[in-house]
Amino acid sequence: KADVDLGDIVFVRGEVISSRRGELSVLADSWQMASKALRPLPDPRLLIQLLVRHRQRYVDLIVRPEARTIARQRVAVVRAVRSALERRDFLEVETP
Repeated sequence: KADVDLGDIVFVRGEVISSRRGELSVLADSWQMASKALRPLPDPRLLIQLLVRHRQRYVDLIVRPEARTIARQRVAVVRAVRSALERRDFLEVETP
């Protein structure tokens, strides 16, 4: 157990059992490291923060200057692409 970190992949040999709650588990007879994680998995708290940032975009734009910079750059790129396509007589059509 001490050699295995979150994110590692292991081969396990043993009996598949069911808990009282119906959850499947393996009663391991032996195990072998299949692949060691090169980088640690992200902190779950960080993932929650990222989800909140994406769901509440307006808060992200207020709090983080980098988010505002990226938003402005995206607007400029979209505007330039639309302008270039319009000059070539492309028509923008919104579809369902």
